[in-house]
Amino acid sequence: MSQGTLYAGDQTRCIFPRGLVKVLNLDIKVEATAENYEEIFPLKKYPAFVGPKGFKIHEVIAVVQYLISLNPSGAPLLGKNAKEYALILQWMSFGTTDFVDAVVKAFSPLIGKVPYNKKSCDEGYAQVEKYVELLEKRLRDFTYLVGERVTAADLFFATCFLRPFTYMYGADWRKKHPILMRWFTTVSQSPYLSWFTFELADKPTLPPKPQKKTKGKKHNQAPKKKAPKSEKKVVKVEKKVEEVPAEPKKPKHPLELLGCFAILLE
Repeated sequence: MSQGTLYAGDQTRCIFPRGLVKVLNLDIKVEATAENYEEIFPLKKYPAFVGPKGFKIHEVIAVVQYLISLNPSGAPLLGKNAKEYALILQWMSFGTTDFVDAVVKAFSPLIGKVPYNKKSCDEGYAQVEKYVELLEKRLRDFTYLVGERVTAADLFFATCFLRPFTYMYGADWRKKHPILMRWFTTVSQSPYLSWFTFELADKPTLPPKPQKKTKGKKHNQAPKKKAPKSEKKVVKVEKKVEEVPAEPKKPKHPLELLGCFAILLE
């Protein structure tokens, strides 16, 4: 009976789970995605796993733990005691959140996934450098991140350097970090990871050049049409002039009204 289906493509978080299926000889079908993937996993995250009787899980740490549990020979990958197990979870959690988030912030603008913003990109680089120092502090005195043998912490965290080593850092940077590179080379040769091949960048990817703004009128540009003038309606307002009644004439003098009779009376 099949143990289930692992949905995992070439994403960084999928490299180690796919390696577990290969090395542990698990009876699991690996698919890059499915037509109804969003219905099965609404968050659309990878990797994800579907087992018998509708059992479903996503998030890389949960998927890795479950796959290892399907074959007892993989048990050493989770440490030899509770303390080592807790430290393994710590490093995996740190890798899949803080470290990967800083990497995405730095390299996404370099490949055009998001608009280039120098300040944001520089902040991503600075965070990655800070986390590399933290790793080297541990690896200066120890071969692996946890215990004395390779664990899931090493195998997963090594895959987190896929983007930095193919886009962000070149040969010069790697020469300046021999401690980290010694660890990375050792871990990447494990059969859990060696099946996935990629080339380390000789030189880092340069930021995109800003586009020059052309001054003046653009060629082959149709002239702008002037908006038609709105017709103004002239409304004649006829002012009614109120006629002022003429003043009545002053009546003539009573004697004048008498006319000739007035003369006779003198």
